[in-house]
Amino acid sequence: MNNKFDVAYIVSHGFAARMVLQTDLLVKLKQAGLKVALITPDKADQNLVENVAKSGIEIIEYKPSSTLWNSEYIRLRKYLFEDIKKNAALWEKHQHDLNIAKLRSSFLPLFKIRIFYLIYLVFNHFPLLRKLIAGLEKKSLHDPVANAIIKNLDSRLVISTYPVNLMESRLLYAANKYAATKTIIHLLSWDNITCKGYFPQLADYYISWGDIMNREFISYYNIDEKRIFKTGVPHFDLHFEVRGSLVYKNILKQKGLNPDLPYLFFAMSAPYFSPNEIDIVEWLAKKIDENEFGELSLIVRPHPQNVKGNMPDKTWIDRLKKIESSRVSVDWPKLVKSK
Repeated sequence: MNNKFDVAYIVSHGFAARMVLQTDLLVKLKQAGLKVALITPDKADQNLVENVAKSGIEIIEYKPSSTLWNSEYIRLRKYLFEDIKKNAALWEKHQHDLNIAKLRSSFLPLFKIRIFYLIYLVFNHFPLLRKLIAGLEKKSLHDPVANAIIKNLDSRLVISTYPVNLMESRLLYAANKYAATKTIIHLLSWDNITCKGYFPQLADYYISWGDIMNREFISYYNIDEKRIFKTGVPHFDLHFEVRGSLVYKNILKQKGLNPDLPYLFFAMSAPYFSPNEIDIVEWLAKKIDENEFGELSLIVRPHPQNVKGNMPDKTWIDRLKKIESSRVSVDWPKLVKSK
């Protein structure tokens, strides 16, 4: 049987776009003679247009609609399906939301969090309720539009990078029911198994970064190790490919900096994780402008969640703009539109 496509990657998240686009992963698959498609919520996104359009890879747009999967339900999921007290990351998120609500004296958010926690206690005590809700959630994954996309693609492989996302779960669900297609989960980040909550839909096979991720797949989902393939981290390979090259000089020029002078690159975290990091960046920029470290330039790369999402401190944006000078440049990320 000749399928229309060999590989279809689902990319709903900016970090996944980095993994499959900035490493030329899709282009390399195409160069190997494979027919490749990319499924995304916004096929006009600037990152996709720049990285994919010229390669001949087909971009397919899928925007799921849902009455169940709203923002509140996504927040509630970890209380429904996880033992959050035994998961340090999820418990920290609960405590963070609780503390923020208390600091802001926000009655409704505080009430919701306490209701969610009560639901967790009930569901944790009665596992049958958890199975019942999981069954109802599974039914919500059925989507005629996703079914039509998978059928029309007729791809040998459909690969999900962020299966906690509704879009990806629905496409995985449809692909798992389509006889001509095998499914793979190739996670965009090391923390997705333990820190993002229960995956609504699993796959036939799994690509892991290493031994730890292998163990987590087996521990959390009881996956047969024969179905897991350990490959490493695609976007870290790029560091070795550009090592020793002079490509950075063009980047420095684009940023208005002198390419013949030494430079420091500062990659920031989200305010959620490093609330005082902006103070360090401002101090460092001031010292560089004052020539404290000689003829050194500075490029500051904000984390995407400094700029957009559910973790930013909006005041950071103006503070970063103010540090820009002839010696200090801010490399603003191009963001994938959220849907």
